[in-house]
Amino acid sequence: MKYLLFFIITVIAILPLESTGTLSFVWPVDRPVQLTGSFAEFRGSRFHYGIDIGCDGNTGYRVFAAEKGSVAEIIHQNYGIGFCVVLRHAGGITSLYGHLESFAPKILDHPKMQKHKDDIADHVNFREKFREGEITVDKAELIAFTGNSGIGPEHLHFEVCDADDNPFNPLIAGLSVTDIDPPAIDNIILVPLDGYSSINGEYSRVEIPVIKDKGGSSLKIESPLKITGRVGVIVDAYDTCGGKNHIGIYRGGVTHNGIEMRTILFDRFTNGESRHCALFYDISTSTFSNYRYFLYNRSTGTGIINVSKGPDSQIIAATVSDAAGNAVRYEIPVIREREPSQPYWNQQTNSRAGKYFSLASPDGKCMLEVQKGSTLYDEEIRFAESIYVNRSPRNLVPLTSAYRFDPSDLCVTEPVTITIPLSESESPRAGVYSISASGTIRAESSYYDKKKKALIARSWRLTAYFAARDNAIPRMRAPRKILTGEEFAIRAGDTGCGVNPSSVKISIDGRNVKFYHDADRAAFIILPHNDIWKAGNHQVRSSVSDNAGNKSAELSFRYRITNGKKYAKVTAPRAY
Repeated sequence: MKYLLFFIITVIAILPLESTGTLSFVWPVDRPVQLTGSFAEFRGSRFHYGIDIGCDGNTGYRVFAAEKGSVAEIIHQNYGIGFCVVLRHAGGITSLYGHLESFAPKILDHPKMQKHKDDIADHVNFREKFREGEITVDKAELIAFTGNSGIGPEHLHFEVCDADDNPFNPLIAGLSVTDIDPPAIDNIILVPLDGYSSINGEYSRVEIPVIKDKGGSSLKIESPLKITGRVGVIVDAYDTCGGKNHIGIYRGGVTHNGIEMRTILFDRFTNGESRHCALFYDISTSTFSNYRYFLYNRSTGTGIINVSKGPDSQIIAATVSDAAGNAVRYEIPVIREREPSQPYWNQQTNSRAGKYFSLASPDGKCMLEVQKGSTLYDEEIRFAESIYVNRSPRNLVPLTSAYRFDPSDLCVTEPVTITIPLSESESPRAGVYSISASGTIRAESSYYDKKKKALIARSWRLTAYFAARDNAIPRMRAPRKILTGEEFAIRAGDTGCGVNPSSVKISIDGRNVKFYHDADRAAFIILPHNDIWKAGNHQVRSSVSDNAGNKSAELSFRYRITNGKKYAKVTAPRAY
């Protein structure tokens, strides 16, 4: 008999309010509701601190104070939140508005901001604090305009924190959003958790895809699963909040024989918990638009299902929901099997929660260290294998094999340390690189320690690591055209350890110009207020080095300004 297991959707029309006193936020931007990022969403090794509101690739939309208050800080971080306003509200609650293009005159014209006018024009980092009441704002008063400053495309990052500066979810704390669409689950994965556990006679995980069609959705499952022992449930899930973008869920949990166990509730977290992301997301497979969630907690044990303690026939259900209460639920029928008398495998737990741990490869050429206090649960950390690196980017020369450590979904609150011995004669331009299961190679942040005669790197996830020499020369590329009076970009790329922004030199007609690094576009943006728009021919010269010290050839090109023309004509090589 084939089981067709349809989802159940529950809609709650009114958003619950948290402890925000009398605060009731208004929508903070002159844009329709379009969420492109959710609270506590996967961001590599940490949680997302707020929500992201999409701007469809445009800038300049009006940004409003979500509630009455006063300006607490004005910030610019080129490699972070960009231009940013922080407001202080009643009860010590703050709201933050990031990735702005510009500030409202009321803020920009304040005497404290006068000293930052050049910083703003030149994209220089700064932070200016204000006393309560120095710049007051009413609810829905204009404070700024949306942009794409900092890291990320055009959007508004909106964040709310309590009096202790810990973030909480704006969607359950007074910000009203109409949402009638439930989240979606693409796959449900059941995982045996010890040597006495099995699924259909196998000791490996079982993945059950969700089949979707016009009539609804169902699990692709032919018959009840035969399970023994303890299992955990993992789901591939996402929400849309009525839009097209995949964002993270709000709540998740499992039900076993009618007993509900909630394991995910993204309503708030402390700053100390921001690196607990890998407790809830499988960081080895999650991306910024596809999320794999653990519906069991490896630290507390909540959500772990012990089939051996139930009746012969059982039901396991997985449920995820959004902040508006819309939910999707799937049920899996289970038949209990007898536990084996002897375990199929014995777990060798060697890393204890909160304890320092180290492990070396069998040949001693790679050492892994887990810092004290950085692990939240007991785990078996293993050296998996040595891998010969037979494919790498051009002019990246492997110096060692790649040493793989497991598990790749380990949750740590401090990065692990990787040590690879290397002679000093081999150290010039050498660094530590990682290679993922899919073959992606990336440079890790590393340095050479002369006393230890080793390369030292720090990483947030376990994978395969190797030492390599970067002989790749970074290259620069001229713009195809220049819009007169606007920014123009010189792109820089590197196939090795990455360009070094502080090494970049750009001159026009022999004079150094002001520019900033746009990491999203891999470009250095010449600012429009440079004296570079006079009619006639102009000569641009630029160079860049990478983090290994390799220097590019000089890029030289000309552009011509003609009065009355919108675009400046560029004469330059196009290839890197």
